[in-house]
Amino acid sequence: LNLKRQETNLIEACIRKEKWAQKKLYETYYGKMIGVCLRYSNNHDDAKDILHEGFIKVFRNVHKYKPGTSLGAWIRRIMINTSIDFYRKSIRRRTEDVAA
Repeated sequence: LNLKRQETNLIEACIRKEKWAQKKLYETYYGKMIGVCLRYSNNHDDAKDILHEGFIKVFRNVHKYKPGTSLGAWIRRIMINTSIDFYRKSIRRRTEDVAA
């Protein structure tokens, strides 16, 4: 089986919510994506929270992934957007704390 076919099979299994496929996708991209999340967060705990939230979004939206485009780049974009959302929420929380 070539790499593209394996990736397609993995995506299709993720769309069917098969746990083995979700685990494989998570394990395949964990290392790269934790690095992305660390760049956007203040500490390792926040980075892990962002990573887990990001993967939930990946699995919820995997049916929107366009085959033929880079899966890694697609996941990375979700992680970056999740990081930005996390940062905005933390700013809002801090602002509310100051105002209280």
